[in-house]
Amino acid sequence: TKDRRTQKLAYEQEIWERISNIFNKAFSSLKKEIREGVEAKTFEVFEAIMYKKKAHQRFVINEDYSTELFDLDDVSMLESLSAGESLFLALSFISALRDITGYKFPLIIDTPLSRVSGTPRNLLGNALPKYLPKEQLIFLATDTEFLNPDTNVHEIEGRPEIPFGQLLEKNIDVNYYLIKLKTKNTAEINPYIPKWRKK
Repeated sequence: TKDRRTQKLAYEQEIWERISNIFNKAFSSLKKEIREGVEAKTFEVFEAIMYKKKAHQRFVINEDYSTELFDLDDVSMLESLSAGESLFLALSFISALRDITGYKFPLIIDTPLSRVSGTPRNLLGNALPKYLPKEQLIFLATDTEFLNPDTNVHEIEGRPEIPFGQLLEKNIDVNYYLIKLKTKNTAEINPYIPKWRKK
């Protein structure tokens, strides 16, 4: 009886080890497939929305999930990106993650346009609705970022001087709220109507 029980336990342990190996291989394969898919899609979107054309060779997500962006000379340039370029790459990554995995989440961006103006701002306004459709985006922005016209319009002839919020409204629904400090530790959030809606 002892021998039969020992043999049964050994057999069951062997079966569980085989099942565990199958799951581990499937999981590793799935992780690799998702990683490579997000990697390819990130670069595709980044190249489509980026204002510096043909300046990048490839985007890589390593096995440890660290990332690298290579220039045309195959030199890693991720740490030398401007604030605007970093924002575009981050949005490209989020778009790719959503597209490949189907995972949806609200996205909060603090001072999104502080260093983005002119052509990049216009491209960003057109890219957000296209590459992040049906996503909840929350911008914590100053009035100069969202409500004042972009005066750096000389790069694209014929582009009107309109605020970024108004540019977004051409493609998506936008709700505005004003955060007002009441005391040192408290604030209130109230609906806000931009001046172009009051006309």
